[in-house]
Amino acid sequence: PGDDDDSAGSDEDADGDGVSVGEDCDDNDPGMGICPQPSCAYLSFDGVDDFVEVADHSSLALAGQDYTMEFWALLDGAHGSVVVSKRSNGFFTGYLLGTGPDAVAGCCDGSSASRFGAAPGAHDFWNPVDITWGWHHIALTHDAAAQVSRFWVGGQVVAETSSYSSLVANDSSLWLARERINTAQYAQFSLAGVRLSSEVLYSDTFIPEYPLLVRPETVASWPMDEGWGGLLYDGSANDNHGVLTGGTWAACP
Repeated sequence: PGDDDDSAGSDEDADGDGVSVGEDCDDNDPGMGICPQPSCAYLSFDGVDDFVEVADHSSLALAGQDYTMEFWALLDGAHGSVVVSKRSNGFFTGYLLGTGPDAVAGCCDGSSASRFGAAPGAHDFWNPVDITWGWHHIALTHDAAAQVSRFWVGGQVVAETSSYSSLVANDSSLWLARERINTAQYAQFSLAGVRLSSEVLYSDTFIPEYPLLVRPETVASWPMDEGWGGLLYDGSANDNHGVLTGGTWAACP
């Protein structure tokens, strides 16, 4: 990733590790060839009935503290929608993070590139960039003391707000690719890793890492590189493993 010679770039995974080096991988154009990025080892959701359920655990609440939520998503024409949902009935507690053209389907304008909802309190909906093509690293950071939240796409800030209140814990399970309240709402995209952290990981422009590594502040990390089976393993010490319903695996050769 530190090589600035674009002449060496091609969209190939030369060593089979799931990292694709693109021609523009050093140009820092959000979502357009940032290096590294996934090329294999991911999980696809069909938008019909595929999802993952993770049992409730105190580490997933992220209540009253700093946090970072991030993931790698492939849209390529898919309608997107919910990535992570841990909300209670009635939207009294918890959170939701979504992406894609249908990130806010059934709610508002239905065209946000990224959406985050925290309860209790207000929603914020943004249309910062076109992320309807290719792999994208998307992150949300929240500084609890400063009450500042930022959306990051491709390692760059695309939106900032001070309107979020602190999260409130609940005992709901966490779902990936399915809405916890509107349970008939599923997501269509591929994911190559979701990571939740108890710190603000990003404060300046950065090159997104792939894979998303487990760090001391990681409370849950699902790399989605199993390639088979009905269980998503959490790499953190909290053992927040997920049970998969449906889904299609893509594995590295």
